[in-house]
Amino acid sequence: MSFSKREMENARKWAEDTAIQIENRLFLLEIGEPVEKLFPYQMNPHCKHCSFAGECLLKNEKEIFGGILYANSCK
Repeated sequence: MSFSKREMENARKWAEDTAIQIENRLFLLEIGEPVEKLFPYQMNPHCKHCSFAGECLLKNEKEIFGGILYANSCK
């Protein structure tokens, strides 16, 4: 699969913007902003890469039934 220059530039821009947003939020986290405000819970496949995933699941768990964790609806 090949991508056009425009598609590659759009992807690069998205990645750069996302990285800047994360860096800004990490700075605010360092100066005391609550993690829940900066990184609101939104269950998705990327949770496995997040250092807050365990804490997030515990804070947002709705019920445990048969060993399966059911989390609150995604926002």
